[in-house]
Amino acid sequence: MSNFVIRSDQVLDLDVDSEPEAGGGAWSGRRSIGSGWSGTTKAGPSGYVYSFRPDGEVRRLKWLGDRWENNGAFATIATGWNVWGTSSYRNRLTIDNRGDFYGIAPDNALHWWRYDNATQAWTERLLDYGWGDRFNLVASAGAGVLYARQTNGDLFRYQYDTASQRLVDFGKVGVGWQTAADVTSPGGDLLYVSDNSGAFRWYRYAGDGQWAAGSGKSIGGGIPADWQLEISPDGCKVTPDGNPVRPQVPAQPNAAASLLYTSTGRLHYSYVVGDGRMVNAQAADLSGNTPIGFSVIPSFLGVTGVPTAAEAANGRVQLLGLGTDAEVRSSTQASPTGAWSPTTKVGGFGTGPASLLRLHDSTLFGYVVDGEGCLWWTAERAQNAELRPWRLFGCDNYAPVQPTFVRGTGTTTFVTLLRRSGDYRTIVSRDGVCCPSSLLGGSGFSGAAATVVDGAGRLRVFARGADRQIYSQTETATGFPQVWTAIPGLIAAGSPSAIVAPNGTIEIVARGADGYVYNTGQVAPGSSAFRAWRDITDHTQQSSTDPTAVSVPDQNIWVVAFRDGDDVPKLRKALPPTARVASGDHEPVFVDLPVQPAQ
Repeated sequence: MSNFVIRSDQVLDLDVDSEPEAGGGAWSGRRSIGSGWSGTTKAGPSGYVYSFRPDGEVRRLKWLGDRWENNGAFATIATGWNVWGTSSYRNRLTIDNRGDFYGIAPDNALHWWRYDNATQAWTERLLDYGWGDRFNLVASAGAGVLYARQTNGDLFRYQYDTASQRLVDFGKVGVGWQTAADVTSPGGDLLYVSDNSGAFRWYRYAGDGQWAAGSGKSIGGGIPADWQLEISPDGCKVTPDGNPVRPQVPAQPNAAASLLYTSTGRLHYSYVVGDGRMVNAQAADLSGNTPIGFSVIPSFLGVTGVPTAAEAANGRVQLLGLGTDAEVRSSTQASPTGAWSPTTKVGGFGTGPASLLRLHDSTLFGYVVDGEGCLWWTAERAQNAELRPWRLFGCDNYAPVQPTFVRGTGTTTFVTLLRRSGDYRTIVSRDGVCCPSSLLGGSGFSGAAATVVDGAGRLRVFARGADRQIYSQTETATGFPQVWTAIPGLIAAGSPSAIVAPNGTIEIVARGADGYVYNTGQVAPGSSAFRAWRDITDHTQQSSTDPTAVSVPDQNIWVVAFRDGDDVPKLRKALPPTARVASGDHEPVFVDLPVQPAQ
């Protein structure tokens, strides 16, 4: 294990410890291997050593164990990194055993960088805000493992997985670390610490808040506080390394579409075609006079299942789709009516489609379920900002279907999830209090539930039961009764979709076993009685997908999307109340809206 010591006279020394795992301090003896090492020096894997110069140049050299590669010739891999060459930022930068850089930048945020040797290009992500206000030292000790020291001396351990973009572990693991002048690691959750007195100590974190026996023992000395201490980060590792395994994503052909009506008066209709491309249409005219044109979003490829979309605070729409590699893809409009940005991967490692919702403070919040039946969440750090790393919400053997996410009154939000046991759990966040949950009872349910918040602020849930009928349950003042009531008359082929129509009635659409799309709704707002199910196309158009509905309140209509057997998108409009037929139960009249499929 190569231990580099950069002295205050800019001389680089090397020592080797042959027993890092036990803290034996079996040093080979320090020797000088270079001079002129100004600024900040950081060790990377595979023998690479990086010099961050005061002028902002980043130089890379490679130590071969007994000599420098190419006689010590360096490669300049970046410029403009001036701040990292200063003593005040020396302990705010670290490199892990994969060669990834982590640093607390002048914006007080934690950043991640990766340098691509082949393309000589850098990739950067902003991981979290506020680190500079809390932490004054960060050191890596494994694949994405970061130890961060708070200004009061408390020590925290974080682990970030770059592929899934999950924060898989975080928490306080120690106190009294304010005397540490420098912290470095060979990996494997081993820490080598030089303190302000010149002592040199060894630690090994054993997990669950516990440190291994012998942690804190002295393994040497004579390292002044103004010297830099750097150890090659790939000398040790633990197996498994704590990062998630990429799950298998089941194919989800003929998935339903996503419908979003924005504050700018545009309908977004998005779905995934059979070859894994994302297709979108944006329509401002829903009169039927202008065909609604669809186009493929460039670079939004390799996805499956139901997409999800939400409108950001600036009016731009962000669209997510689950990749067949388990990584969620994202694209955002350049403007509220503009083109889509190049698609990026935002991780997740989900096995079911993600959900995205605009919260009451106009920030975006998302959920996804992984292969272990656990729920993960992400959110914008501020309005119109990028999404945070995914964090674990909880595990309850959830099924790989899309969480149903709906905004209630005040600051209330509801997320309803199917469990593999065939029942649902609803999780509530209300007025900043998070997050009581309720099981809804029953068994044998399948697919995503449909949820709406009625005029009284109550959550109403609709789902397909074991007998393939659509059932309903309504929240009461004391919670959910755990009793489901059938809305008889339809044998459903899949999950329903539900909305509150502009006139206040709850409307439900579902695909029947015969392939046609059916509608029912309340006979009047607030009523417990529902109209008889009726085919919305009078048996003229069958559907290969579950339907999706959305309300268009400023036009006093609502619309339904589905696709036929040739994967051609369809859109039907429910006419406003003045145009409904004169029958006792006020059934809506549906008309086709013309569409132009993507080529």
